[in-house]
Amino acid sequence: MGVLAIIGLYIWDDALFAAPVIGAVALWGPLMGWLVCSVVYSAGSLAVSLLLVRPRERPRQGRSQTITRWVTGTTDRRSAAWMRGALASGAVLGFIASSVLLGGIATTWLTHRLVPDRPVTSTAVAACSIFGFTFCALYSGVASIAL
Repeated sequence: MGVLAIIGLYIWDDALFAAPVIGAVALWGPLMGWLVCSVVYSAGSLAVSLLLVRPRERPRQGRSQTITRWVTGTTDRRSAAWMRGALASGAVLGFIASSVLLGGIATTWLTHRLVPDRPVTSTAVAACSIFGFTFCALYSGVASIAL
């Protein structure tokens, strides 16, 4: 049941996570809605990123958590292969593209797996900030045109 919920969330995440942004734009206007939502989304994805990566630094006994297995499966997909290559080479544009397209959580996970000597916290802050600001900018723009 939990795996199906995660898959459904992954497929419909834009619809689920765009609704609060659209509501905030309708309530506060495009600029304030974008600003508030981008800070909230960046902070939320940063918290999840650090929760996923920090336990990985200290190996645990037994099976990994369901969410950790899901993120690993997401980042191991063939569609993310070019992003893995860009992140491994240390390309800034690849990091930005991965943050926008895969999200801050998956980018932090990928970077931590591919370049383990990079500082986790600064990588997570950068990836989650890029994701939060661009995701909210897209849907703030859509909402301001539609409303």
